[in-house]
Amino acid sequence: MRILPDCRKLVLRTAALALVWIPALSAAVADQPDGKDAVLIQKGALRAAVIVAEELYSEFPGTHSRYVEKFADTAIAERREHLSLLAEEELSVSRVPAGEVAAKVDELKSQGLTPVVLGGPELAAELQKSGKGEPESFALRVRAGGVQIVGLSPKGTLNGVYEALEQIGFRWYMPGELGRVVPTDLSRLALKEQLTVQTPSFPARWLAGSAMKSPTWQRRMRMGGFSVLPSHGGVPRDVTDRQAIQSHADSIVNKIRGKELNEPYVVG
Repeated sequence: MRILPDCRKLVLRTAALALVWIPALSAAVADQPDGKDAVLIQKGALRAAVIVAEELYSEFPGTHSRYVEKFADTAIAERREHLSLLAEEELSVSRVPAGEVAAKVDELKSQGLTPVVLGGPELAAELQKSGKGEPESFALRVRAGGVQIVGLSPKGTLNGVYEALEQIGFRWYMPGELGRVVPTDLSRLALKEQLTVQTPSFPARWLAGSAMKSPTWQRRMRMGGFSVLPSHGGVPRDVTDRQAIQSHADSIVNKIRGKELNEPYVVG
């Protein structure tokens, strides 16, 4: 096809304009939420707020019952600390009863914020099935621009908080600030639509030696579970069942006195 000189000029000008507008158009499209992802940071500004369901502070059976408030508060504090590294705004945290969570979610969405719900009974059935009843398991659900993190205990919820932070780029390769990696591209940090259920592969996950001096780092690496006395044969430190302890009392006494060990404490 033959193009006249004037037409060639028009084609070149149109192509040049297209090259200018295509990047601008791409940037504009990238700024638009897709309705499924949960945007936490947009152009360096905080776009999220936390809702804490009262159930997060409920009593849990077993070894975690003594640490309900500690782990619940830590989950909130870790979320606040890490997002404060990305934006100057103060992270809003609201603690509400389960029956008021849905209304609070709608309120935050009407303000253009992403609700991040910690706790709640909605994912309990899924967790019981997929998490095998392990108290440190959790479910992370992202849908319709909102986030919910639920554990079978507050420690499980805390593990879910760390999973969400990892998904937006945080890492903790060693204790202290030197080992913490913070995302640098703050144009848009978001969690993808998902339902992630995770449960620990081992009931006890600890490092000995100098790592014991860094409880914050161990927690961020999701270590935990029951801990055993250094004798490699004692009862777990976290055992709270007094009847179970009493049933092992004679064996523990024999071990301390150097007498012959009963069957639960046979060593090779």
